[in-house]
Formats: sequence, structure tokens, C-alpha cells
Amino acid sequence: MKLMDKLALSARPGKIALFREGAFVRLYNHSLMRWWTVGQPLKVAVRPMRCLQGANCYSGGMPEVAWCARYLLGGVSLPGGAARVACWQEMPWGYEGEVDGLEPDWSAFCVQHAASVPTQVAPRSPDRPQAVDDDFLLQLARWDAGQAPLAHTLGLLETCRRVLCPSGEPAAPIKSSH
Repeated sequence: MKLMDKLALSARPGKIALFREGAFVRLYNHSLMRWWTVGQPLKVAVRPMRCLQGANCYSGGMPEVAWCARYLLGGVSLPGGAARVACWQEMPWGYEGEVDGLEPDWSAFCVQHAASVPTQVAPRSPDRPQAVDDDFLLQLARWDAGQAPLAHTLGLLETCRRVLCPSGEPAAPIKSSH
């Protein structure tokens, strides 16, 4: 499912959408804001996104197993009782719950998390090869030479070589010494 689809599902008033992503469930934008009003606060990641013309995308998540054990059957409510999700429905993409209570203020949520906003994403340069997508750039940004397995590092370097030398210039493939 594309990010724009997830944001559209998350923006529906009174709903919390949790998206299954691997072993985790992740909340985006308005669903994350509503979760903050009824559940345990999550660490909020804020990233400007090119697909949103540089607008920020807010996200947070937790392991699906932990979420199911803690919230799926019993619902979730704020200790003060200001808002509540009584039950969750499993969907093809994850879980959805309906929030009872007032709709939180989106702009206040954004201001509260503004300190964690990274610098703006540079616009995509027209001369950058199309093979360099956002997923590849994210993988490259998270790569840790000291911790990454050798096979992962070699694969990443090979991808870099193909992207940076697309003209087919003779270059020896990267081979493992193991």
C-alpha cells in the first residue's frame, strides 16, 4: 500500500488505522494523533516527504504481537476517560478502531512534535538516475558499516555501482573474499 493511501485512511475522522508492516503495526498522521489521545504515547518520527511535496509525515509504531496482546481484545482508553476505542476490526491492511470522544487538534499535535522535524528534503534533481528511489536512499542513510552483515554491504555497494555507472563502463563486480 502506498503512503498516500495510508494517509487517506488515517485522515478519516474518528478512526484509528494501524497498518501491518512486517512484524510491526504503524500509525500515520491523524491516526497517530488520535492514538495519543487514547493510548500510550509512542515515539513520533517526523520526516518531510517528496511525495507530499515536502510536507511532513508523522509516524509511530510497535510490534504487532505486543499491540495485539495489550490492546486488541480490551480496547484502549485514556485514564481520564476523555476518549476510547472499545474494539478493533481486523482489515486486510491491518486494524481499525473507532474513537469515541472529541477529535484532537491536528495543528497542536504538529506543533508539539515540531522539534523532531529534520531538515527539509532536497527536491529530486533532474540529473539523478531514476533507479535511485526513496527506499534506496533510506537504506543508504541507515547503513552502518560496523554493524551491517557483509552480504548486505556488498549488495548495497553493487547497487550503488549500477546506479552511478549506468553507462556500462567496465567495472569488476564486487566479490566477497569469504
